[in-house]
Amino acid sequence: LKALLPSLEALSAPVRRATDMAAIAVECRAKILCRGLGDAPAARGAEEDPVAAAKAALEQSHPAERARGVVGLTKLARRFVADHDARLKGRGLVVEVGAEPTALDWRPLGAVLVEAVCDDESYVFLAAAHALAAVADAVPAEVLPWLREAFETAADERRKLRLGEALMLSIRRRGEAAP
Repeated sequence: LKALLPSLEALSAPVRRATDMAAIAVECRAKILCRGLGDAPAARGAEEDPVAAAKAALEQSHPAERARGVVGLTKLARRFVADHDARLKGRGLVVEVGAEPTALDWRPLGAVLVEAVCDDESYVFLAAAHALAAVADAVPAEVLPWLREAFETAADERRKLRLGEALMLSIRRRGEAAP
C-alpha cells in the first residue's frame, strides 16, 4: 500500500480539476499512513467532543496521528454539509417567522481546519483544505469571507500561502457560483 503513496500524492494536488478524486486520494493517503496505529488517546474522547478530539490528534508529533485527526475533521465537515443540506431540504418554500431552525455552527470546525492547513505533512494540509472547501460549499456567504479574512490577516507567509490555496480550492469548487 505504501507504494501507492506517490501516485496518491499526485492525484491529491489542489490544482487538479477533479476535486472529488483529489479528496478521495487525500483520504486514502491518510488511511494508508494510519494503518496499524491502534486506538489513539484522542480517538477515545471523540464521542464527547469530536472537534476537540481531532484538535488533540492534530497536536500529536507522529504524522499518522495528525492524519487521523484531519480525517476525523473531514468526516465532521461532511456531516456538517449533510446536516445543512437536510435542514434546507426539510424547509418549505414558505417559512413562518420564528420557525427558522437554529443554524449549525461551523466556526469551531473552521478554526481547527485553519490550524491543520498549516501542517508540514502534505496529506494533512490537503485533507484540511478539502474539508474547508466542503464547509464553504454549504455556507459560502459566511465561510468564504471568513476564509478571506483569515488569509489577509495571516501572520507568516507559509500560513498565508496555505490559506490562499485553500481559498482557491473553495472558489474553484464553487465555479460560476463563486461570489
